[in-house]
Amino acid sequence: MTTETADLLKVDGLTVEYASRLGVVRPLDGISFALKRGRTTCIVGESGCGKSMTARAILQILDPPGRITAGHIRYYPTGSSAPIDIATLAPTGRHMRALRWGEIAMIFQEPMVSLSPVHSIGNQIAEAIRLHVRGADPRARGIEMLNHVGIPDAKHRADAYPFQLSGGMRQRAMIAMALSCHPKLLIADEPTTALDVTTQANILDLLRTLREETGMTLLFITHDLGVVAEIADEVVVMYAGHVVEHGTVQQIFHAPAHPYTWALLKSRPRRGHGRLAAIPGTVPPPHDRPSGCVFRTRCSVAVPGLCDVEPPVPVSTGTEEHQACCHFAGKTPL
Repeated sequence: MTTETADLLKVDGLTVEYASRLGVVRPLDGISFALKRGRTTCIVGESGCGKSMTARAILQILDPPGRITAGHIRYYPTGSSAPIDIATLAPTGRHMRALRWGEIAMIFQEPMVSLSPVHSIGNQIAEAIRLHVRGADPRARGIEMLNHVGIPDAKHRADAYPFQLSGGMRQRAMIAMALSCHPKLLIADEPTTALDVTTQANILDLLRTLREETGMTLLFITHDLGVVAEIADEVVVMYAGHVVEHGTVQQIFHAPAHPYTWALLKSRPRRGHGRLAAIPGTVPPPHDRPSGCVFRTRCSVAVPGLCDVEPPVPVSTGTEEHQACCHFAGKTPL
């Protein structure tokens, strides 16, 4: 008899390395978090923090010469408590190909780059269905999915090419393709960044509705805290290739325990608050990260002799599900 775990996917100590002219660099350095079944988890942080690389590592689509050198990505199939460790699978092997789209699908920030410009939308969706769904009529199923994501006149639009659709319609087509094989986990990498505000709201509403209808798990990657507040159940805060805090959306917004989280919240636009409180400095590149705490050079509470020497470890701040990597997590009011 099998029993399902509450987690659909668990990342534990994941490290990604690249060999470069500057030596071996680690854009992801021992990150850990979990995705609960049927919930929406947002990964948030500035550009260069490793959000998109985390998504690509889960799907084993890292750009060469990047490779996973340590850690685990344990995926728990429906109806089983025995995990599949994605980190041990060959990126081009049969097992990994079966997981992509069939179990884990992804929608990208700019569908014009991800969709083939020389094949119709319908043909591209049909190809994914043909590879992963047995017994289905690929074209009919593709049109059904285009209807499902709100594309008008789906039968006609299926014959259109990506350049013939608006940005919002292209993103809906990408979502239709991702959902066409009934994935258990959908990864959305900044899917609304290139869209206008109204279209962005429509896409967020669509993703929320589809998650509720299908029961899938959603991993949403964004730098927009407004989006996080709107759709997240859990939040993972990343900085410079590290997970610095994770917890429920209520914990992150109302009781932030890491100085970086607090700084992000202060820097978001808010009505009646005048100028934004920008975070000083920039995210350090992987080859030039500071010793000790990676955030210490931009931190307002860093202590010399401690923060520049000892890397902090995750500390629970009230509940086990709310943790922060800070020497002063839960001790210093932010």
